Amino acid sequence: MSQQIDAAAAEGKGRNTHSHKALELALDLFDFYSTDTSEPVAIRKNGLNLALTFYGRGITLRSVLAEELIKRYGLILSDKAFREVTQILSAKAQRNPREITLRVGGDGTNCYVDLGDNSGKTVEITKDGWSVLGQSPIPFLRTILTVSMPEPERGGNVTDIFQFINIPHHRRDLFIGCLVASFFEDIPHPALNFDGEQGSGKSFAAQLFTELIDPSLVPRRKPPKDIETWTTTAQGSYVIGIDNVANLSAFFSDALCRAVTGDGNVSRELYTNGGIFVCKFRRLVILNGIRIGGIQDDLADRLIRFKFPAIPNSQRKTEREILKGWEHFRPQIYGSLLDLVSRVISVLPDLEMDEMPRMADFSRVLAALDRAAGMDSLSQYLDEVELSALSSVSEDPYIALIKEAIGEIWAGSSKVLLERIRLVNALTDLPAGFPDSAKSMSSYLTRICPTLRKAGWLAKDLGSNNHDNVTIWQLAPSGN
Repeated sequence: MSQQIDAAAAEGKGRNTHSHKALELALDLFDFYSTDTSEPVAIRKNGLNLALTFYGRGITLRSVLAEELIKRYGLILSDKAFREVTQILSAKAQRNPREITLRVGGDGTNCYVDLGDNSGKTVEITKDGWSVLGQSPIPFLRTILTVSMPEPERGGNVTDIFQFINIPHHRRDLFIGCLVASFFEDIPHPALNFDGEQGSGKSFAAQLFTELIDPSLVPRRKPPKDIETWTTTAQGSYVIGIDNVANLSAFFSDALCRAVTGDGNVSRELYTNGGIFVCKFRRLVILNGIRIGGIQDDLADRLIRFKFPAIPNSQRKTEREILKGWEHFRPQIYGSLLDLVSRVISVLPDLEMDEMPRMADFSRVLAALDRAAGMDSLSQYLDEVELSALSSVSEDPYIALIKEAIGEIWAGSSKVLLERIRLVNALTDLPAGFPDSAKSMSSYLTRICPTLRKAGWLAKDLGSNNHDNVTIWQLAPSGN
């Protein structure tokens, strides 16, 4: 394959067709790589260290080639010519896999942030501090949603952010911890749920969080209607704010779990019989909604809820007034945040923890922040995990039926549990969606037991080493 590609490129030099002119130009101007999902990208040999996709809106390989062809040869790049060129260039790119990130990246030791401007300036964060570089040492991808952000300034205090974001005092260290962890793009991050009544400032807080880490043309978006819409939405930004969420569908709850952990989706490519499309990304997600329903247990384990108190009318300000103050303080708040990231980088390599919560890498960042800056973010996070589990258990109508059926302590099979639920609750028909067979009840218990234990329940799978060869469960509500 390598010889065929090089031969095709060599043969193209000297020919006067649009395709060969475009191929010659592309090989002269760009190096070609593939991302971790095998998407081909082009990086200019003499220019900003930015990865261009072949197609799409904004600045792409196609738009650059079209411009250069007209400038140099007076030729217009046709669809047919570009398809012929990309067949060769895509194959060439597959021989050169490379890590390509969006807005925030790293090289295994240091963190980098693409400021998103035309100069290509990048923030480098090391254990010794941070600085603004003229060009990034690692390649970044930009999309049509990527917008520029101001350069950070020194001398600020990250806690000034709470002049603009209505976070209660007992969760402020955790909020700062979430900001700091955002710079470590190679780890899973909990989804953030900004919860509170209307007028509590939660939507504005989501917007400012996004502007501080990954400003976007569309910082707040509608909940997606299907997996294709979500995939398109999620690929455009590193931070994704979903506004006015009332209830999470099953597909969206699962998609959010995949987004925060970095798991991928595989589906058949459109208009093909054998081709497959791999969609893989890790994102920071902010869900803005009041008492969001439909949060499945897997997502509940990866969710941090920030409850926003109501703002008294006497303290309310206009959005214009707040934004004016924000633009003044934002560069210094950002610089102070970078100082904290640098201190975390210096502590992380030697950090040891006695216990690891579910989101282990995220928890290590919080522990490093606490050690470096004398904060209490990890303790606040663990408190929130417990409160979230308690809230999830107390609000789940299915768990309420189980609790009513088992009394203080109970052990038995899923089949017997279902019979008790029907008998004790006098149910002819089970509620819609409730497990209606022994198999589905076992699956349900397997999924919710970790949450029950966080809420103080006794919840054990005692195994199937018994006469009937069926799984025996042991359950007891908290306090028993």
